Amino acid sequence: MHPDSINSKGAAFGQPGIPPTWSPGNKDGVGTAYSQASRVWFTLAMGILTEIYYPTIDRPQTRDAQFLITDGETFFHEEKRDLATHVERLEAEALGYRLTSSDPKGRYGLVKEIISDPHQPCVLVRTNFAVRKEWQGKLRIYVLLAPHLEVGGWGNSARKMEVAGSKVLVAWKNNIYLALGCDHGFSRSSCGFVGASDGWQDLHDNFKMDWEFDRAENGNVAVMGEIDLSQGNEFTLGIAFGDGLHAAVSVLSQALAMPFARNRRRFVDQWQRVRGKLHPLEYSAGDGGQLCQSSKTEVHIRIRRSRDPQDQEARLYFLEVPRSMNQVTENGEKTLADWRCEIDAVDTELLRLLSRRASIACEVALIKVAAGLAAYDERRERQVLERVDAQNQGPLGSESVLRIFRSIIRETRRLGTKAMRAQESTSKSKKLIVR
Repeated sequence: MHPDSINSKGAAFGQPGIPPTWSPGNKDGVGTAYSQASRVWFTLAMGILTEIYYPTIDRPQTRDAQFLITDGETFFHEEKRDLATHVERLEAEALGYRLTSSDPKGRYGLVKEIISDPHQPCVLVRTNFAVRKEWQGKLRIYVLLAPHLEVGGWGNSARKMEVAGSKVLVAWKNNIYLALGCDHGFSRSSCGFVGASDGWQDLHDNFKMDWEFDRAENGNVAVMGEIDLSQGNEFTLGIAFGDGLHAAVSVLSQALAMPFARNRRRFVDQWQRVRGKLHPLEYSAGDGGQLCQSSKTEVHIRIRRSRDPQDQEARLYFLEVPRSMNQVTENGEKTLADWRCEIDAVDTELLRLLSRRASIACEVALIKVAAGLAAYDERRERQVLERVDAQNQGPLGSESVLRIFRSIIRETRRLGTKAMRAQESTSKSKKLIVR
């Protein structure tokens, strides 16, 4: 749908959106505060925030949150697909992270420090958006968040609101609320349905933000806010949760009112106090203690949760990627993760067969040397291509199959030619010795 034909105020179009999915299960990090008052956990993958869990470690409430960057004219980037990212711990003892991302063409870079508020259910993302001098003032940065409240993407709702003069984006499902805000505020914001009227679709269309929908209700929704860079290129995002609108918004306001440096110091201090009582076994490890540190922290997460007075069953919780990504669905259909595993198995078998073909080509080359034959046999190559073309039953077309096999033949012939030259060189050396 063309932006000019849309009323970009009021309710978003495209309800209920495309079917929701979860993020991949191969995580780069898991984070939380040590204090029991901070009932929120977060995960990292592909250089971005993925699932955030609240109020217990088995209840994911978001799919992901990432930055989108554009100059409004020539390019549009999303963090997880277009930027190279390095992930590291803020401190060895703490479950907070620093993510350093870079534009492949060097126009800008992002440095994010991600922690949980030490005493409240809020994830904080301190960001330094470093822009090269010639690009300063030309780039815009947006945050895009996909709520999956109450462990699901369907039935979510979102709207814009103003709190104490600042624009805030809220999402809800039943009694669970999420509030997204920035200490710099949003210059513009929008709510939409994923795959139709969300911010990614808007920017991807023409590199510009054309839509500013006030609300998107009862569907698979996403919210987006443009960061106000008039106050500088360093800012803090907050993603807060609560059992009600007032609770979520109050947590967000309090978390952003506190300087990030102070929250960061308290966050690290909490972990260092408890970890300082443990014997430093990591100094005996070959990896510098990384696995040991992670294992100790995981034990503390489990102990913390088992002693939680609000958990009447005193269960031990584990972070989980919801079943739609890694299990067969109830009707027996394969999921995305299942199909990817099958592709991996096929790729492994292809590699084994290609290696076998290459080994045979080397054996053929040795026979050719002994028989005084040329390395390249055009007639034989034509026979091979005609045979595979006749045997092809799709879905790959004839041109695709022939292109693939020509490449295979070319590479194996190159390997065989190398083997022939080596054999010829060995034969000549033997003749010289005999003489």
